[in-house]
Amino acid sequence: MRPEGAPHTAPSRGIACVLAAPPPAHTGGIASSEERGFPPHIHAPNRSVRRVEAAVAYKRIKRVAATPAAQKDVLTWLTPQPRHGGKSNKFPIYHSDKLTYVHVSGVVPEIFRNWTTVSSTDLSVRHAALVSHIKGNRHDPRANARRKLYFLILYYTVLASRPGVYIEMRDVGAKHPETGAAAGSSYFAYEKSAVVCESGRLMQDGDNDGEPQRTSNRTIRGCLIKDARDVVGEFFKGGAGCDEDVLVPVAENFRTMILDVGLEWHEAGPADHVGTRTDGPRAWRLLLPRLPTQADVNTAVQKASDQEMDIHKC
Repeated sequence: MRPEGAPHTAPSRGIACVLAAPPPAHTGGIASSEERGFPPHIHAPNRSVRRVEAAVAYKRIKRVAATPAAQKDVLTWLTPQPRHGGKSNKFPIYHSDKLTYVHVSGVVPEIFRNWTTVSSTDLSVRHAALVSHIKGNRHDPRANARRKLYFLILYYTVLASRPGVYIEMRDVGAKHPETGAAAGSSYFAYEKSAVVCESGRLMQDGDNDGEPQRTSNRTIRGCLIKDARDVVGEFFKGGAGCDEDVLVPVAENFRTMILDVGLEWHEAGPADHVGTRTDGPRAWRLLLPRLPTQADVNTAVQKASDQEMDIHKC
C-alpha cells in the first residue's frame, strides 16, 4: 500500500516502485518495522523478480557471446560456485554478479526508503536483504535447468566412455547459418545414442546371475536450437520467451561442449577448475546437477519399454 501522503511514482526498470517518503533520521535510510509493513518478497514478488531477471539475462548472454575472451561460454556464470573464495574461478562469479547488480540497479523497494542506488560496496543490511532475495529466486530454476541440460546433452558427454553412449555433431565442418536460419540447420544438427533397458537401470558385467538383461541402442537426432530453447526456458521460467539472437549463443555453447572431447568430466578437483587452470571460461562441470539428480536422470534416459526396444530392433 502507498503510505498516506506519499507521492505516486512511475515504475522503475527493476522489480519495484520508488515511494519517496523519507524515514526518520535515526534509521539510516532503513524504514522501521512499523513503517515497512511487509517483507521484501511482498513488494518484490518472485514472479516479478524472475520476469525482470530474464530480460536482463538475455542481454547479458548476448554481451558475453560477443566477448572473445569468453570463448563461447555463455552459461557457466549462471551456475557459479555457491561458496567461493580467493582461489575460485573469477569468470562465472564476475558475470553472475553483473547479472545481479544490473538487475537491481535503480531498484528502491518501499521498505528501503531514501535508497537511490544499489552498490556491491554497500555494507548495509538492506543491501544484503535485497541481493539475497534476488539470488534466492534462482535456486529452483537453476536446478531444473541443470537437470534438463543433463538429460538432453550432458549425460552423453559425461558417460561417453560407456559402450554405446555418444553425442556428436552431424556435420562438424558445416558453415554457421545466416540470421534467421539457425533452427534446422546442419551446423546445429547432432546425433546421440544411449543403451536402454526396460527398468532404466543397466546391469554391469557380473551383476546378473539369472537371465541376461534385454537392452537396445536408442539413437536420436536433434537440433541444438530446440534444446537451447528448452534449457533457457528452465533457467528463466517466469520470463518472456527469447529470440534466436539469444538461442544461437546458447546452442553454440552446447556445440562447443560436445566438440570439447578432451575435457575430463570426472576430475577430482573443484568443479570451477579445468585441470590445472583455475580461472577463465569453459569450466563445464559447473553445469552438472547434483549426483542424486544425475542418477535419476540416468535412469530416465536409459529407460525404454519392450515396444520401444522392438522398434530399435533389439
